Amino acid sequence: MQYWRKSDVNEIMKKYDLNGFYLAKGLISKGQINLTKESIKKYYDNQLVHLKKKVPNNIDHSMKLLHKIDIERYKKTGGALWRSMELYNLLHCQNIQNFVKENFGFDDVIIPGGAGCTYYVGES
Repeated sequence: MQYWRKSDVNEIMKKYDLNGFYLAKGLISKGQINLTKESIKKYYDNQLVHLKKKVPNNIDHSMKLLHKIDIERYKKTGGALWRSMELYNLLHCQNIQNFVKENFGFDDVIIPGGAGCTYYVGES
């Protein structure tokens, strides 16, 4: 399913050239975003449990608490997120790949990963 019009390509490229990024909305379902957020929260919560800390109710507070009490563990947890199946599925979403290919002309989309790559899916 295509969420954008072909006539928008010039406008997309103008905004990308101006800002260095383009925020595309409507490519991913809220359900998939929520599933990914829950998965990310579990990664941070597991670290807090390991450290015998009370687990907060939302992802932002879990991330902030781990950051506050153990910055190295926070960085390692963030760096490992790309291995999460839910995040992998989100980053490999066909709608995103199609959008990038059609609007930016990429034939092959490469998803970065590794210790230096941290993703956070938040509310827009």
